[in-house]
Amino acid sequence: MIAIVTIVKETPCPTKHKTSQVYTKIIEDHDELLQSLLQKGLIQLPPMNKKATKTIKFCGYHRVHGHKTYECKKFKDII
Repeated sequence: MIAIVTIVKETPCPTKHKTSQVYTKIIEDHDELLQSLLQKGLIQLPPMNKKATKTIKFCGYHRVHGHKTYECKKFKDII
């Protein structure tokens, strides 16, 4: 079961004064959700970025270290 809550977050934009980025809060683990979407063929992974720094944070969508999947703005934009 996925619980959905809408959050409005103000994000700066270089060409405009202020824009609103709206993300739906998803309670389900983002890594599990990513795997489910991949298995169903509803999402494709982008090319791997080999320049990302190695940290303990790992993004399953980008398949690189540097940020976690639940922090990934590109993945949030897709889901």
